[in-house]
Amino acid sequence: MQNHRIYSLACAFSLIFSFTAGATPPVRPDDTAAKLNVRQRAVKKNAGGATTSPTAVHGQAAPPGSMLEPTWTYLAFGANIGAHGLVSAKVANSTEIYVTAASMASGSPNYWYALSKTSDLVVDGLKQTFATTAFESPIVNLSVATAGVGDQRIVVALQDGNLIQYDITSKQIKEQSASPCSGHGGLQAFKTGDLNGDGVDEFISICADNMLFAHGFNYTSWSLAGVGGTGIALGQMDGDAAVEIASTTGQVIDSATRTVQWNHAEGFGIDLVATDLNGDGRDELVAAERWYNINAFDVEKRLTKWTIQVSGEIAAIELGDVNSDGIQELLVGDAQWGAVHAYDLATQAEVGKINNPDGGVRSLLVADTNDDGVSEVLWGGGAVAFGTAHLFVSTWSTKRIEWRNTVLIGPFIGPVAGDLDGDGIDEVVFASRGTNTNNYGGSRIIVLDSRTLAVRKLSEPVMNNESVFGVQDIRLGDVDGDGRPEILLGGDRMYDGAIEAYKFTRHSKFIRKVSLLDSDAGTVTSVAAADIDGDGKIEILGGTSGYVIAYDPATGTRKWRSAFHMDGLPRDLAVGDLDGDGALEFACRADDGKSYVHDGITHAVEAVIGGIKGTAMTSVQRPMGLNLLIGDEAGQMHEMAYQNGVYVEQKSWYATDNATVDGVAVDPSSGATWIGSNGKLRAFSKEGKFRYESVPLGGHPGRQVVRLKRLGLDLTTGDAGLYGLPYAKP
Repeated sequence: MQNHRIYSLACAFSLIFSFTAGATPPVRPDDTAAKLNVRQRAVKKNAGGATTSPTAVHGQAAPPGSMLEPTWTYLAFGANIGAHGLVSAKVANSTEIYVTAASMASGSPNYWYALSKTSDLVVDGLKQTFATTAFESPIVNLSVATAGVGDQRIVVALQDGNLIQYDITSKQIKEQSASPCSGHGGLQAFKTGDLNGDGVDEFISICADNMLFAHGFNYTSWSLAGVGGTGIALGQMDGDAAVEIASTTGQVIDSATRTVQWNHAEGFGIDLVATDLNGDGRDELVAAERWYNINAFDVEKRLTKWTIQVSGEIAAIELGDVNSDGIQELLVGDAQWGAVHAYDLATQAEVGKINNPDGGVRSLLVADTNDDGVSEVLWGGGAVAFGTAHLFVSTWSTKRIEWRNTVLIGPFIGPVAGDLDGDGIDEVVFASRGTNTNNYGGSRIIVLDSRTLAVRKLSEPVMNNESVFGVQDIRLGDVDGDGRPEILLGGDRMYDGAIEAYKFTRHSKFIRKVSLLDSDAGTVTSVAAADIDGDGKIEILGGTSGYVIAYDPATGTRKWRSAFHMDGLPRDLAVGDLDGDGALEFACRADDGKSYVHDGITHAVEAVIGGIKGTAMTSVQRPMGLNLLIGDEAGQMHEMAYQNGVYVEQKSWYATDNATVDGVAVDPSSGATWIGSNGKLRAFSKEGKFRYESVPLGGHPGRQVVRLKRLGLDLTTGDAGLYGLPYAKP
């Protein structure tokens, strides 16, 4: 089970920005140096192969439970917003909103975050103040529960049956446990509520094998077979004193006798709420069918009280006082393009609607987001496969959307760091892969202040908002020769190869300096900028369509392309004097697993490192010169150096056991090495000592890492954003 720690955060735009002050020192699982194999592997220049790989000794693995949590995060709002939890609570007299989300467009909700007001104005929206990394199991439900006097908790129920309880104030984990459904195929529905009237909430779980369990704090657990469903409602629905439990499949259970008192054979529908419709002290059950009908049931009489007919498919229902008159309305969200509707529960008449610009509604909530005594309507949009995903906040009086989050979709690219604006202080730069739930549209650049990690600026969509595959690579390079680096991006515009370069000013403005479009090339998967051929002019290099192509940044035209066609897309471009002859080379790794070293002046291949099935590559500066560090599909690292006409393996070591290395980066100042594999980041000292392994971050951590010594953080990207991990100093 992951240990999700507290985050203390400040935030801008629609993303999370957090840092823990005085965080617990990071775990240092093992300082034993990994044994290095120094048998040499020779690769002749102009040769197409290599000698047989030597045997290497596995380094020490991280002890169980030692995976490191981020203490700073900057995360997107994600997809499927609120689908399995959109709830509110008062914390220190201020409203907080708790939201589940998915890190990938088509995925199930797998992380959650907390939101609070940015200011007293509704239009200023919500900022994220806490977020978890992705859980290994999807979230079934997020609820707020009372565990005792002054003890409120956020309860996250996972599909594998595990429950994680967070203190509502500190967001620290108070308890992690396996629910009874862990042994019954996992959870398919979950609800919290006070079954016995003692002021403490119980947990109601429906398992995958249709077993219902009631359990919780100092509560005698009980179970009932044959109860299914994906939704649960609780209420005092008949004449006795016991609370009833209703499930979407049609069962109503008396919590005192623990028996099914009504089995509505047709089932109730897709979503349930319970409320007293007529003021008689008994709750009625209100249930939405998938299409057209919302029914209110008198559970005591086992009869339908009324039916509201709607015009289309229904996604969700919720109760809330939308007009602040002290009386609840029924909110209904359309599953496809439409609106959020409100109905009078007494007359069943529609009293208004708010148009939804996204493709359907995922979730609904009524809450006073800015603590002014007037509630707002919130909903998660984007239920249709190719629609965008937003969290919306609207005021009922105007029926106008006052705020929505900015959509950023991962996996994210970067980070890189450098002094972009010439003020002597580095900026940290990374980018989203896309801007909506199907990744179609321009990526966006995020620039942070490296001292505070405050947001400097979020760009408008790049690549003319026409990128199909999104940004593939981000680097810094001086393309105009003014001594200040620009932000280089490689990607596509409507399938054609595209490279852009942006200057970032002291006034936090993006100025596009270069916009290259190559209709004869596909997506640019790697970029670099250098005077590669020694003619006194900067070239922009792009790896695409089996070649490395050089472009003139001033005109956007091709200057030349590499002489040799590589098998697959060139990735991980590295530029430097690799053979010590005073001239530059450029090296890249292709999808065929081979690494290619090219002469910068002739553009010809000098060497092919073909005996290593390379999956990630970078360059590393050593006292004797610039070497290549290559990771392979078996988790092994190979450091290659040019010596006397050949590239020789200096050492090899296992960075991870039997898993593909899909990212490698080296800190030029400390020599620290980071390896990304299976969505986790592993850190090693210059001497090869293991430092930490992160919790799963998703995406491709380790491809690029920025170490911020002042803050003691290693920054890397993942599925949902940028993560800061506290590193163990040597």
